[in-house]
Amino acid sequence: MNSEPNVIVKDDYILVEFMEVDYWQIWDAIRLVRNLPESYGKNEIWIFGKDPIGLTDVSLHKLNDIIKEIYPKGLNKSKTAIVADKDEQSVIASLFSQIAGELPFEIKVSSDFRDAKEWIIKI
Repeated sequence: MNSEPNVIVKDDYILVEFMEVDYWQIWDAIRLVRNLPESYGKNEIWIFGKDPIGLTDVSLHKLNDIIKEIYPKGLNKSKTAIVADKDEQSVIASLFSQIAGELPFEIKVSSDFRDAKEWIIKI
């Protein structure tokens, strides 16, 4: 299938919706968000779709390294919430949040969109 993630700029955050979750989809999402002028400093909510995740431990480490390299210095963004409502998705998202522990923003994994949104907009 390989469709591009849907990126929606909201008042308080950026919403990224995935149909598929694999290395290239995440890379596309990073590229799409980074190219939006109105995204600077906004927190993000990523919603994983219903399809299985196609990420490995190696690809999670590669994504972490890429984010570290391209993350703008001095950016105010401090949070990314990942909504994963399947067990497999939640495990992979939680693993990434551990791997990404040194990134300059927090990552929270949630199974509930409302919980993720509340956390994102909370100062």
